[in-house]
Amino acid sequence: MNITWGTGHGIRDRATVPNAFDGTAPGAIWSYRTTDTVPPSAATVVPPPFVMVRSLKQITVTFDEPVIGVEAGDLLVNDLPAQEVSGAGAGPYTFAFSQPATGQVQVAWAPGHGIQDVAAAPMRLPAGRGPTC
Repeated sequence: MNITWGTGHGIRDRATVPNAFDGTAPGAIWSYRTTDTVPPSAATVVPPPFVMVRSLKQITVTFDEPVIGVEAGDLLVNDLPAQEVSGAGAGPYTFAFSQPATGQVQVAWAPGHGIQDVAAAPMRLPAGRGPTC
């Protein structure tokens, strides 16, 4: 990322006859390298966590940043992989699966999933506990 000065910035020193700052002079432009140090996470989930639903055949996940490597088997419902997934970028991604048995359902990301952000040094979505539990 380059930081520069705006045209007509009006910056001057405090000399008796003020001198204009030259924003194009050597040393007047800086470069910074920013690094993404935060892994992606599920920003929204439908249905939301900890609610009671009449049936559960799909879960829709939107991530907090664009991701790649999302596959149906990345989301486990009661330790069984989803059967289908659709979506791109940050999502939404809709995971479809067979109706689980009545009762509490456990949702988790598969330990070997390949979901990661698109940073220069990609960060992987943490495995384990899924978007809803």
